[in-house]
Amino acid sequence: MTVEPLSAAPSAPSPAPEEAPPTPAPAWLDLLVAAGVRALTVLLVLLAVVLAWGAIVVVSGGELGAAAVAVARAGLLRPDSLAAVASGAAPLLLAGLAAAIALRAGLVNLGVTGQALAGALAAAVVAQRVPGPAVLLVPLALLAGMGAGLAWALLPALLRVWRGVPELLTTVLASYLAVALVAALPAAAEPLAVRPAATIGDLAVPLARLAPGATWPALLTWTVPAALVVLLACAFMLRCTRAGLRFRVLAARSRAAQLSGARPGLTAIAALLLSGAVAGLAALQDVLGRGTPVGGGLGQTAPLALAHLPDYGLLALAVALAGRASGLGMIAAALALALLDRAGLAVGHVAGLPGGWVAIPQAVLVVAAVAAAGVARGLTARWESVQRRRPAAARQAAESAESPPSEPRRCRRPRCCTWRCSRRCCASGPVWSTSDWRGSCWRGRGSARWPRPASARWRGSASACSPVPDSRCCTR
Repeated sequence: MTVEPLSAAPSAPSPAPEEAPPTPAPAWLDLLVAAGVRALTVLLVLLAVVLAWGAIVVVSGGELGAAAVAVARAGLLRPDSLAAVASGAAPLLLAGLAAAIALRAGLVNLGVTGQALAGALAAAVVAQRVPGPAVLLVPLALLAGMGAGLAWALLPALLRVWRGVPELLTTVLASYLAVALVAALPAAAEPLAVRPAATIGDLAVPLARLAPGATWPALLTWTVPAALVVLLACAFMLRCTRAGLRFRVLAARSRAAQLSGARPGLTAIAALLLSGAVAGLAALQDVLGRGTPVGGGLGQTAPLALAHLPDYGLLALAVALAGRASGLGMIAAALALALLDRAGLAVGHVAGLPGGWVAIPQAVLVVAAVAAAGVARGLTARWESVQRRRPAAARQAAESAESPPSEPRRCRRPRCCTWRCSRRCCASGPVWSTSDWRGSCWRGRGSARWPRPASARWRGSASACSPVPDSRCCTR
């Protein structure tokens, strides 16, 4: 009997040599592009505000030259002017922060006006009725304002979770209710008589050693460092704590919040309550201050009557939108709005404009900031797409210079490898692989029919497609 020799086992195909990745763009070039986009955004906003201001002066019958001279002589960039602008911007920053906290959780708090009124009323009552030194009264007034703002946001939050009523509607109705209740009070038309121990003082004494003989520390109030502290605390909470992560997950998708173990209802309630507590601090300087600029008020100084407080609801949305709900952006937006208030005094007297005309440049500022942010996102996306196309173009050029492709692979197990053994498995784009036989070869981010599993691992570019995952079911 003749014994036939055994044929040698087919050898596994040798992996294709990996190509050296193309040299990416240097880091300084990315920084330069980002700085250029930011500078272009600022220039577009400034140009829009200047054009709007000039158009208003021309339409009102004034002279552009006289208005420009009045702005130059006003000394808007002097230390005293900047200190007054910072004091006027602090309430705007608190109001914008209240709106930004809700936006970070995917909610819209349009009731900042009512929550600020409730906080101002509670703080004024504590400052009038509770005896004690300033060291005790000022913290109690702050806590009372936060508690009143939180309580005013409680009912909209509960209606949002229990009954599904949109918070846009309930917060606006709550603001109208607060305005009506404050207008019905007998003492709402006049500034409240607050004892000197409960007033919000200035920083003249703490900054006396830093700037001896200067007058600008007397124009800075304690609201400025308090607003910065609240901003830093909220930024830390949103970025570095589990509650902030739940806020961001809720803003992305409610279903994802449920899968991550968070309760969307409780997360939404916490976000609205925190937003209301911060909004309760916005109007405290207007009620408890003495001779300090009023946030959002043209040429007005504290104290103000409760019925004459600015509309912090609109100002909060303006600061949050113009600042893109980020910390530095909202600081810049609040300072810009307060600086426009101060510049309006200088131009208004020269051009004979009414007191509320400065609201038009402020609205143009907000709209221009939102539009410029869209332009910046488009330019950034364009630059990133160019950077992504550079490696793809280099890879395609290298593949075209190589020899023609070999014979396509055949499937050993047609039942499980029909799709995975196709040429698409190693087509252009990143290749994913996992230990699961049902997902041994994945291209890109997957598709609706073949999604990429969570346990997938990166295996390199398509040009370096390894035959290891295919050797279990595919052959040549």
